[in-house]
Amino acid sequence: MNNVDIINAVQTGMKKSASVTYLMNFSSGGQINTEYVATVSIGLALVESDFFYYDDEKVIFEYPTGSFISATVPVSKKSEPNKIFSKYIVRENVNTTRAGRIDIAILDSKSCFDKPKCAIEVKGDNPAKKLLFSDIRRNLEYFKHVGPTGKSDFNLALNCSFQSYNVQSQRSYCITTEHEKRKISSTKIKYQRYINELQDEIPDGISVKIDVFTATSFLLEPNATQDDYESHMDNLHLTLGIIIIFERDVDCPN
Repeated sequence: MNNVDIINAVQTGMKKSASVTYLMNFSSGGQINTEYVATVSIGLALVESDFFYYDDEKVIFEYPTGSFISATVPVSKKSEPNKIFSKYIVRENVNTTRAGRIDIAILDSKSCFDKPKCAIEVKGDNPAKKLLFSDIRRNLEYFKHVGPTGKSDFNLALNCSFQSYNVQSQRSYCITTEHEKRKISSTKIKYQRYINELQDEIPDGISVKIDVFTATSFLLEPNATQDDYESHMDNLHLTLGIIIIFERDVDCPN
């Protein structure tokens, strides 16, 4: 899978998790309060993608951060490149500042050594800013890592979350598709402010994109009547999916 394939599959998984959550409990409005539902749904969407190759790639839940970041640099290099019989330096085992496990890791397994391809962190509905920033900072470490064998050539990290608007969420909820457009716009602005706060921590050569999309919804048209509203008011909901995409620029050397 290339980066576009991965992002599309993640979006599919997020939509599936919100839709299933709504079908299981209509009053939920598709609000994702349990992160593992979304995590599993995203993982399944990745392996079910037409572009996933079982022999060449792995999708692993709860992958150790130490194993992941250590493998972002070359396995070995010659200590003296110009000498024929130079000794080899082997990469070190290290860990991230906040050690733990990645929600979903995608590894390239075409060679003898698994190579990190993408790190995906998943949060539920309206995550606390502090927790989201902690996940983002850890994802950025995979791009920044430098070891004795060289620099990281890690390429893609995703931070996923949700934002629900319905009666149960106790936030102003959407009624019409016109409101939906406004919520998408305001949510994107909110997450752009977050990125602006972290701008100095994003390494050179790493681009950031914020993808906000409708994960599940039941909304009225702008010209709906009062009768329409009263008939469907219990089902009205909007759950947005948010993916913050960190990607190494193709033209920028690591």
